[in-house]
Amino acid sequence: MKIICLMENTSENKNMHIAHGLSLYVQTKNHNILFDSGPDDNFAVNAQRLGIDLKNVDIFVLSHGHYDHGGGLKRFMHINKRAKMYIHKNAFDAHYALDGDVWRYNGLDRDCICDERMFFTDGVYEIDDSLVVFSGVKGKEFYSHANDTLFSLKNGVKIKDEFEHEQNLIICENGKYLLIGGCAHCGIVNIMEKFKSITGRYPDYAISGFHLYNPSLKISEPQELVRNLGNKLLSTGTEFFTCHCTGTEAFFCLKDVMGNKVSYISCADILTI
Repeated sequence: MKIICLMENTSENKNMHIAHGLSLYVQTKNHNILFDSGPDDNFAVNAQRLGIDLKNVDIFVLSHGHYDHGGGLKRFMHINKRAKMYIHKNAFDAHYALDGDVWRYNGLDRDCICDERMFFTDGVYEIDDSLVVFSGVKGKEFYSHANDTLFSLKNGVKIKDEFEHEQNLIICENGKYLLIGGCAHCGIVNIMEKFKSITGRYPDYAISGFHLYNPSLKISEPQELVRNLGNKLLSTGTEFFTCHCTGTEAFFCLKDVMGNKVSYISCADILTI
């Protein structure tokens, strides 16, 4: 299995466009998967520069309904006319971020809604024998207050986002399990526990942002919380690759606790597992 990062906040490759967002291209034995599409069209530019033909993607998974993960959706749909698209049923709801005292629309372009090849998911949704998406993560263990400036519109009122629209991808290949998440707004520990309840075990590998940095307030979560989180993740035996919304300060704190069990994945990086 090969994972290529098409968009992330950072890159050592100067030919790559970078932005606050995430997009991953995943090659398995049976599928070419695009997981998220970054905040704009530049994930597709990066793919072309890396020699990846997005027309070959047969599965698209959107992690949640925020623009930094689905802003390039219209571009992908223009390039690729064949992929089945797995999107949570609430992903196209209106989502907002509060930057100081200014409301900013943080959601998706509803013009992208297309019933012809979009499968609107909820709960545990089996794509095939090797792919499952799941939402409905409960629990508040190691809750990140970086979520506090994120809201959803319900019945005309902006309320704190409960992230019902967030889903995660399970890939099973050659007896190994990979978990892929977007921002882990529901909490990476809670997501791991949900994964275990579905599969009976923790994943061998996990790729996800951990949302330990608030871009609106430009602050990281307290080091005590991050260190305790690192110890909890270390106890699972999973090898983690984090990115995007984890933040540099939190990552180095996690690295200090977890050692070689956590790494950072940047734009243009390639993982083979």
